[in-house]
Amino acid sequence: MAAQKSLERIFKRIDYSKVPENPEVLKRYFAPIQSIVDDAEHFRDAYATLKTPVLVMSGDHDISFSFDNWYPMIRKAPTTQFIVMPDAGHGPQDQYPELASSYINTFLKN
Repeated sequence: MAAQKSLERIFKRIDYSKVPENPEVLKRYFAPIQSIVDDAEHFRDAYATLKTPVLVMSGDHDISFSFDNWYPMIRKAPTTQFIVMPDAGHGPQDQYPELASSYINTFLKN
């Protein structure tokens, strides 16, 4: 129910006129992905010295960014808190808005 309400709010704000239809335009959206994979500037290594607290929430059924893929990075990130939400996909905050906001508020207070 909460997920449905969240999706309805999101869909009301979508400006479909900005969704690229031309394949050449769409390619520009995905061009930066290779630079993330290459990590030539070693951003992933910088997590080991990060002083800023980071909260990561993931769903255990996220097909875009599996929670298993977070472990190699968060092991090196001493300031990262990692929450895996059960029976949730890519938007656990949409599926469990009250629980997610509770985690976020607790994180911000600490």
